[in-house]
Amino acid sequence: MLENKKIDVTKSYGRYVETSIDNLKFLFHEGVNLRYRKGKSEIPDKHHILIKFSDGTYLCVVTRMYRGIDCFKENTLGHTYYIMAKEKPNPLSSDFDKKYFNTFISNENVQKISIKEFLSTE
Repeated sequence: MLENKKIDVTKSYGRYVETSIDNLKFLFHEGVNLRYRKGKSEIPDKHHILIKFSDGTYLCVVTRMYRGIDCFKENTLGHTYYIMAKEKPNPLSSDFDKKYFNTFISNENVQKISIKEFLSTE
């Protein structure tokens, strides 16, 4: 799917990093380790994806348990948390302020779950 494609824009959405590659999206989930290497001798023996660039460099992708990598045509991935992350403001932006945060934290259903569950699902 990626052969002879050109990398365009890379953006972050919460715990996801999305890269546009021609007419495709390449999505890295939290827990994916990306390693940019200049020589093949620097590539670890164990990896999940290896992308070779035309200049002889490599992008080596290693994941941990329960992590993901997706490659798909734009607007075809129905991953709920990814879609939610794209719709919400970046936590580092001025749109993510105390008022915005309070709209979520004050919800009665949220009051019944742990902070870990809240941060990872809401």
